[in-house]
Amino acid sequence: MKSFRLIFQIALVCLLLAGTVPAQPQGGFDWCGILEDFEGCVAFYAVWPGPMGPVVLDNYGTFGLGDQVRVVGVYDENQFAICGGFEDIPVIIVSSIELCAVEWCGDLFAYNGCLLFNNRQGDIYGLSDYGAFVSGDIVRVSGNYVPGQQLVCDDGARFAVIDVASMEPCSLESCCRGLVDGDLNGDGTTDLSDLICFTTYVFIWPDPVCCMEEANVNGDPAGATDLTDLIYLVNYLFLGGPAPVGGPCVGP
Repeated sequence: MKSFRLIFQIALVCLLLAGTVPAQPQGGFDWCGILEDFEGCVAFYAVWPGPMGPVVLDNYGTFGLGDQVRVVGVYDENQFAICGGFEDIPVIIVSSIELCAVEWCGDLFAYNGCLLFNNRQGDIYGLSDYGAFVSGDIVRVSGNYVPGQQLVCDDGARFAVIDVASMEPCSLESCCRGLVDGDLNGDGTTDLSDLICFTTYVFIWPDPVCCMEEANVNGDPAGATDLTDLIYLVNYLFLGGPAPVGGPCVGP
């Protein structure tokens, strides 16, 4: 019976991993990239939060070819631009367009040969310069996106790069709410979405949306969060195991 439960747990985790690939965002548009020529059109190629393009903007403001800009707007589902022999280039209705610049407080973590920056707002990046900082440090990064440049990790994962202008220590507010044990995504309940969040964090990379301060579901007195907590959550959600017990908020 124990071997069957273990096999079920492993199979369930594998199924969850297969479903954690992020989907292409629809509707809202908030990307940073560069304006380049595409078959006679001024086209926008995104570099963050991931490679994408080309798309055509309905308003370029004062910007032109070669400029690195952040575009906020929505897709026009009823309009496509014609660029050279291409008649199906998506069009973005622009609500704002400005130079790409960032200033975030987040943490550094090691991932498959990369040192990455988690901005705690849902995104992960490589940095052009880490100074004397190392994995685990909490830092404030100011700089600009680097068009076309990506940091490639040992497993082939790619991350947009920020050209660092300044970097200094900072402090983060705790994401722990202490209201619902195991509520990693902050929606007020402990369910499958929290398990997927946890699985992504443990097996793929630290998902910025996931509050791992909420993940000590087996009540480890040392506050450790590891695979035993993930299995505990699987048992609770699918096998009738005990409810998460968690613990007090201890900060980031």
